[in-house]
Amino acid sequence: METAVAYIRVSSQKQVEEGNSLESQEKQVKAYAQSHGFKLVHIFREEGQSAKTDRRPVLLQMLKHCSMKKSDVKVVIIPKIDRLARNVMDYSNIKLRLHKYGVRIESISERIEDTPAGRFTETIFASVAQFDNEMRSERSRGGMEDAARDGRWVWKAPLGYRNVRINGQGTIEPDPVTAPKVQYIFEQLSKGHQSLPTIRRRLAEMGLPINRGYLYRLIENPVYLGRIESFGGVYEGKPPFVPLVDELTAYKAKAALRPSRSPQQYQAEHPDFPLRGTALCPCGVKFTASWSRGKTGARFGYFRCPRCGGKNYSMAKIEEAFTVFLEKWEHNEVDWPALVAELTRLEEASRSDFSERRAEQTKKIAELQALRSAIVVKNANGVIPDDVAKAELDRIGNEILEVRSKLEADEPKPTASKTVVEFAQTFLLSLGKSWPSMSLKQKRDLLRFMFPKGVLFDPDAGFGTPSIPLLEEANDRLKGEKSTVVDPSDEFWNSLTSWLNELQARFSSTYFTNKKPASKDSAMAN
Repeated sequence: METAVAYIRVSSQKQVEEGNSLESQEKQVKAYAQSHGFKLVHIFREEGQSAKTDRRPVLLQMLKHCSMKKSDVKVVIIPKIDRLARNVMDYSNIKLRLHKYGVRIESISERIEDTPAGRFTETIFASVAQFDNEMRSERSRGGMEDAARDGRWVWKAPLGYRNVRINGQGTIEPDPVTAPKVQYIFEQLSKGHQSLPTIRRRLAEMGLPINRGYLYRLIENPVYLGRIESFGGVYEGKPPFVPLVDELTAYKAKAALRPSRSPQQYQAEHPDFPLRGTALCPCGVKFTASWSRGKTGARFGYFRCPRCGGKNYSMAKIEEAFTVFLEKWEHNEVDWPALVAELTRLEEASRSDFSERRAEQTKKIAELQALRSAIVVKNANGVIPDDVAKAELDRIGNEILEVRSKLEADEPKPTASKTVVEFAQTFLLSLGKSWPSMSLKQKRDLLRFMFPKGVLFDPDAGFGTPSIPLLEEANDRLKGEKSTVVDPSDEFWNSLTSWLNELQARFSSTYFTNKKPASKDSAMAN
């Protein structure tokens, strides 16, 4: 009696769950083994696997089992050739491997004889299985292409969407649970509010851990713009398949992830040494800081330069000098009313200049949109090939997004110059008094904003900035012989405006919520 094994397979998970097809195949191979006098020792069940590949896990197990001499398998029973393979080459390779092990294939449905005519017939059966599989694929592709043209997404729903059926037809719709999280990713990146690691950490806290590579692919996926890019074309989705983000937000999010953007660097923080990483030695190198223990066991804090070596400065001296430095940041010599007048003039000139540029760019956008519409019509009429049309539409779309993004970035932000400058004057006057009571986070935030290039320490002169502060430069320009007519493209005045606005936005409600701001008169009196 020859030893035999059987191989049965179903391709869909639905067939696995229903069980009918597998149970029917199992009954067939058992009956065949009994009627032909085979000793059936094992049935290999491949559940929910397509025969498009020969790398199926259970099939590989069956081949390995047949290769073992101790198994003594002589026959592999299959219900039908297409259960084993749906590709002539795959079937031939499987049969060749089994032949090397001294194992033959017996199909219940197709009578295979070891004769020239039998081998020819066997090849025909394998070719029919391949033909049937390819016809199924072609029909499936045609249906999927029709669905894409109709604006329906018929694949597995990407993150942020879920698969649904509308009137019996498959598509996707926003998932009420994950869609807001995807929108959060795009919004945070487009606004530049959070770094990539922070966004990933927040998503993990929200129950959505995402690795870095997947996040990059997500941002690049056109599906979130409500588009289907497949079968050589670009198709607009139709409800309920709607975009999760607008084009401008997606464009800015992509720009935020460009390799040219260097990630924001954060200084190492220590609650005992908030100035570490900001205070600079006269040679320009950042101080390190640590505690030292004296002979009596008392601890003393010291700052030291890793380059100069041997030069230590006591923590008390450094902190006292820095407090004195902060108290000088009022800059009483600045003509504050004149500064308000200049910033007001800048706002008016910027708005006028922007209006002219907006008119020009709006005209350009209209021309690009008209060109895009013309290409779509010519492509539909067969005048322009699909690949050429897609490339041109992508180019025009990117150009439109760049124009819109530049317009939004250049649009003057509404500000109240007098209020902003008065806050800056009061805030700077109170720095020295507020510094000791600030938390470590508040101190580090203040240092990063006020002194991004650090502050130089001189043992004799105290602290100073390595470059002229904006307010000092403004004072020089206002008091000097330069014209006070502001060019709206003047980088300095735009930088000063942004700095003052951010100063108020960052610190007006963060560090002084419990402090009653000093009036302008009292501030000037001090």
